[in-house]
Amino acid sequence: MSAFKPALVTNLHCDNWQAYHGYPKFSIGFTYQGARYHIWFRDGRDEEVMYKNPPLGATGADHFQPRKLELSKSFGLAVLAWLEPQMARLEAEGKALHEAEIAKAHAKQLEANKEARVRDAAPTMFAVLKDVAALLPCSGRLHPQDLMSLQTRVVAALALAGA
Repeated sequence: MSAFKPALVTNLHCDNWQAYHGYPKFSIGFTYQGARYHIWFRDGRDEEVMYKNPPLGATGADHFQPRKLELSKSFGLAVLAWLEPQMARLEAEGKALHEAEIAKAHAKQLEANKEARVRDAAPTMFAVLKDVAALLPCSGRLHPQDLMSLQTRVVAALALAGA
């Protein structure tokens, strides 16, 4: 393989960031001369292998089977030396993307929970509203105890709905 030329690198990124037994695990990926490369890191150390994959959509002569390349060879060592000053930034970007994905999933789950609470409370709310509608014609003659009971049911139904 020819000497590594950083100027030919495109699409440098960090992805697959995750906490792995309390330590960060992530991959750094980039495109170099059409091929896609990625290196896995765990707790700031590389896993001593770089993966080389064909370009997306490659067919025919442009396609090749994914390969494992040793980082201890000159090309791998040159890539690691080039990545070293950028590692902290790339890892921070990967972690931020990971945390944003988690926050988005959490917000989606909260919204689903809220919708479920409202759906579950709907029959109770409907029954309370029927009771209110039945009592409206005689509202001038309601006993305070009836009003307190009705108020308690309305508050309980709203609480169940998460309102």
